[in-house]
Amino acid sequence: MQCPICLSRRYRVVAKKHTGYVEGTQFDIVACDKCDSQFIVNDTDKSIYDIIYSNDGNAGYDRYYRFAINIKQQSDPLKYLADQMATYFCVYKAISDGSLLDILDVGCGYGYLTYALRKAGHKTVGIDISKKAIAFAKKQFGDYFVTCDIIDYHPRKKYDLIIATELLEHLLRPIDAILALTKMLKTGGRIIITTPNKDFFNRSAIWRTDLPPVHTVWLGRKSIMELSKRTGLSHRFINLSRYFGRAENRLLDFVSSRLDNHPRAILDAKGIPKPRNNIVRMVCVIKPIWWLMNYFGRLLIRDHPALGIILTNK
Repeated sequence: MQCPICLSRRYRVVAKKHTGYVEGTQFDIVACDKCDSQFIVNDTDKSIYDIIYSNDGNAGYDRYYRFAINIKQQSDPLKYLADQMATYFCVYKAISDGSLLDILDVGCGYGYLTYALRKAGHKTVGIDISKKAIAFAKKQFGDYFVTCDIIDYHPRKKYDLIIATELLEHLLRPIDAILALTKMLKTGGRIIITTPNKDFFNRSAIWRTDLPPVHTVWLGRKSIMELSKRTGLSHRFINLSRYFGRAENRLLDFVSSRLDNHPRAILDAKGIPKPRNNIVRMVCVIKPIWWLMNYFGRLLIRDHPALGIILTNK
């Protein structure tokens, strides 16, 4: 077995039978000693994504459904998304020079980011492995979407920009995906990546990202630097230290990650969302508490729970 980021064989098991996203599932988790990534060793069932996208009330993914429903009401859809989450701020910032680009949105989900980019004038196509997500996107936004895995996608042209936001953490072999995407890039083209930031949490943390097999790897800055080296792409981290999105709560992420040492499955065995934590629900509903926590988060915490990276094809 090799690390799916740096291909090293220097790794160690850090957890056996770790709780999975679906009740009753368990996964072994391994840590790479070379690039500091953590990953699962079990095979995964991709049907989990059709379960997620078939339930618009799914805890953890419901915000994306709300974005897809609300996006058409926005006068500037891309700016609206950039104000919500660091994921979209990274995209917004990377294309702020006004150039109109050929863009591939990989792992597009419900399709609202593809829609926002097209409204901003960019030629954009979205791909995703979930048939249900793509069916929703086509119905909501038009015929700009393809149900396809990265490895199986063979476009007739190369792109100025490839967006892979919140994607790498879902893949068993991220290095293979980046190598495949590199072949789709023009010289000087860029890949924008966002992924949960392992460096934000305690060094002793086992898995502070979506439970497997929804997320299969957990990466920090060292992981990205090794990935960049292995793929021959230059990398630059996007500074998110002072970014605070309206749909994010950095202090809540920070505190909950240090208090909650017993992860619970998100879905029951039938794919139905389990009841959410009452404290999290209260904070999400009562806006003054949400904004107050974000204010203190701005003062106390400099790092961000997400990593933003630009990889460039030299």
